[in-house]
Amino acid sequence: MSDATGAEKVGSLHRKPVPLSLGDQIEDVSMRLDATTAELAKQDRSGRPTRVILVGHSVGAYILMSLLDLRGRERRSSRDMAEQLPSDIIGGICLFPTVVDLYKSPNGIKARWVANIPYFSLFVHSLAKVLCTLLSFASLVKLVERLTGQPTQAATVTASFLASATGVRQAIFLAQHEILEMREDRWTDDVWTTTATSADSRDLGTNGTKLFFYWGADDHWIANSTRDAVIAARAATASEEGVKPHMEIDRLGTPHDFCTRPNHSAIVANKVAEYVRAAVTAARTGQ
Repeated sequence: MSDATGAEKVGSLHRKPVPLSLGDQIEDVSMRLDATTAELAKQDRSGRPTRVILVGHSVGAYILMSLLDLRGRERRSSRDMAEQLPSDIIGGICLFPTVVDLYKSPNGIKARWVANIPYFSLFVHSLAKVLCTLLSFASLVKLVERLTGQPTQAATVTASFLASATGVRQAIFLAQHEILEMREDRWTDDVWTTTATSADSRDLGTNGTKLFFYWGADDHWIANSTRDAVIAARAATASEEGVKPHMEIDRLGTPHDFCTRPNHSAIVANKVAEYVRAAVTAARTGQ
């Protein structure tokens, strides 16, 4: 890593031309994490790493896993250099995660052809700009409500996104990268498992990262067969609880886009609170 501060690194990334790739997004989140924990360290002054719990939804879960992979390599490097990382990621919460084989999902199958169309993101971006020019913002909100069925508050956020300077182009460009890159399970057992009992973990004063996965019962962004394969290969059994990821499937009919409706958001918020408590308890007890 460079000697630049977190804030400087975030700034340098933002000077990259839009749109940003999936790798750029991962780098951006990593830099923001460094910048935020650096600021918290200034306030704390204890010299201990800031304990962090990451939460990722959909592709955010893929970014979360990528960060753990990156932090694992940094941790091994910092041990060799007798340095201490500024943050200790004690928990990772993956909601309706798309971590492998996105292209096999129902929506991924529909979107595959988009990845092969040159300048598609630029075309749709231009089309959205024309639409936003012709319609008032209030009319755009009403149109989004009618087309998507979203309540007014969610439709207002969507309309703001459509009217933003580069949002549409960035979203489609990123989706193209996701379809091409988010394929097989690319993470080692070191990322998937908690290493609280390993000598490396004790030497670094960290309890490892507790992982929690909350899957949709019928999520259009990940095939049920893919989800079931990941659970079979990676989820903790009764004897492995606390070492391998805790995984469960939603049984309350919560959709992938739960955040668009308050009743669905409350279900997920309660589940996240449960996972946060479990991660904090594990960090305190070293289990």
